[in-house]
Amino acid sequence: MKLTLVHIALTLRTDGAVAAPETTDQNTAPTDPEADRNRLPAARDGHGRLHTPGTSLAGLLRAHLGEHSTALLGPPPDTKSLTTSPLRILGTTTTPPTIDGTTAGTIWRGQTAVDRRRAAPAVTTLRTAELLPAGTTIDLYLRLDHPDAHWPALAEHLTTWQPQIGRGHTTGRGHTDTTTIRYGTLDLDQPDDLHTWLTRGGPDLVRHVATTDLTVTPEPNATITVDFHVHGELHVGTGDKPAGTTPALRDGHRRPIIPGTTWKGILRARATWILAHLGITTCATDHQCGTCPTCRLFGYTAPPSKTGATGRRGHVTFADSPLRQPGNTRPARPVPHTHVAIDRVTGGAHDGLLYTLETFPAAHTTLTIGCPKPLEPWMRALLLLALRDLHDGYLGVGANTTRGYGTLRATDPKALTPTTDQLAALAALTPTGQP
Repeated sequence: MKLTLVHIALTLRTDGAVAAPETTDQNTAPTDPEADRNRLPAARDGHGRLHTPGTSLAGLLRAHLGEHSTALLGPPPDTKSLTTSPLRILGTTTTPPTIDGTTAGTIWRGQTAVDRRRAAPAVTTLRTAELLPAGTTIDLYLRLDHPDAHWPALAEHLTTWQPQIGRGHTTGRGHTDTTTIRYGTLDLDQPDDLHTWLTRGGPDLVRHVATTDLTVTPEPNATITVDFHVHGELHVGTGDKPAGTTPALRDGHRRPIIPGTTWKGILRARATWILAHLGITTCATDHQCGTCPTCRLFGYTAPPSKTGATGRRGHVTFADSPLRQPGNTRPARPVPHTHVAIDRVTGGAHDGLLYTLETFPAAHTTLTIGCPKPLEPWMRALLLLALRDLHDGYLGVGANTTRGYGTLRATDPKALTPTTDQLAALAALTPTGQP
């Protein structure tokens, strides 16, 4: 009997994790009691160690295998036939990166929905999620029975596999790079191989046997990139309210960022506004219809009343954008900016309401929009129009946008102009079908 053992090393390119909503350990929750109401801690094993469930990776691999999924992983769960799967997920290990000589901890990231009518955060929608920092390594161990029949198909698909771990794919979370794939075969009819099989176990067995490298050839992913510089000041907060300076949001490598959730939120809101002024109907409040242009472009969540429905991912993804210094790639330098509330009666400074924000004037950043699915011409036109409005100052990023914060200017605004064909495709969605 022959079997092939496979060791796949994945590295998180962006922050992400598989959530464990069933966890009730209050020791891992944020200190802010308001943020604790709707929190999603990262999955952990029985020893409390950070964990990426093999079931999650099995589902991602099944989706990637396409027509070979049934032969390798058996029939889907909703079928009545029962077949032994030749491919087995043996387990995973999750190792956070080392930053400045210390093992990096997890990150708690908050987000909220946007009220389309007020262009402000919607009430009671704040939720937080615990994430593994970028650079985390996830080692996946596989066993394949009858490799002579199944290994060629599996190997072909593994070379292009770059799974996205956990939730929040369209806002830049959980994107991975496949670092290495190694494999090896044991023939249990041979005494030496049988001895190895019986005397070793766990990850050590797989690492000992899987010594042949498989070349990784990831499929290209089309992207739209736009370079911006901050015109004035910028503050994207964490949602915390400390006694001193309110800190800016940072990623797992302590770089100040504009998160993908912010990009998606403001651009979806602006796209909805543009469509409404063109007379095109959208679900402006609940994002659950699944058929309007914004749902098709940005994705949607199925309503809770619709049993078995899970929604659909959008055509675009938004990565976190680190803020950097002009002319180089070093993180932007923060500048504290102090404010005070005004007493509406006296017209002077209000007692006890002095506060300070960590801001980033003159910083540069790059927005990266991934396009895992081909964009229709009207989709590209809608995105470019929303980005052009951002450049023109009709909307801002982060906090205090009505007080001069969050204005971004594109380095090449001409690149934000849709073509005539793209505009015509967008106009065709209007009730009259005319511009």
